[in-house]
Amino acid sequence: MRAVRELHAPSRPELRQLVATHIRDLVARRSARRARRGAVANRHQVSARYIQTLFEADGTTFTGYVRDQRLAYAHHMLSNAAFAGHSVSAIAFDAGFGDLSHFNRDFRRR
Repeated sequence: MRAVRELHAPSRPELRQLVATHIRDLVARRSARRARRGAVANRHQVSARYIQTLFEADGTTFTGYVRDQRLAYAHHMLSNAAFAGHSVSAIAFDAGFGDLSHFNRDFRRR
């Protein structure tokens, strides 16, 4: 948000709307990650901080673990003949990715 302020808000209404939507999406993703970690902590009757500490001790994060599990599931589907009729985007969304470009980048990196 600081960058938007420093660069001055776009003058065209459609660009202002695009920037606002993007910022809301970023905040929602962060809130969703926090809520997911909290749900796991509640399910196991521990604190969210304890969950975070366990993953840090393993050299990863809760978010990284979830991403890796989603990538493994997507890889399974992509390499399984039973899913041959499914598009890559359908598989990515089924695996829990909300953004196809994010999935493509993470999948290639992995």
